[in-house]
Amino acid sequence: MGGFKVVSDLAVKSGALLTVQLQIPEHTTAITIRAATVQWTLELEFGVEFLEMQELTHARLEQFQATQMNIAA
Repeated sequence: MGGFKVVSDLAVKSGALLTVQLQIPEHTTAITIRAATVQWTLELEFGVEFLEMQELTHARLEQFQATQMNIAA
């Protein structure tokens, strides 16, 4: 779990440094990735690579991903 694809109408440039906050439904606190970089862009999509993530943040993100995979199955 080193990153993700974003679909957005906001223009970003490859190499841009970001702080990402993911607001997960039914959770009061957002998941915050303090350091990420834009790896690629394509029209309304871009790829983000995580550069730095706290252990607790990683665990919360894994838990969220697991619930999404169960929904898709």
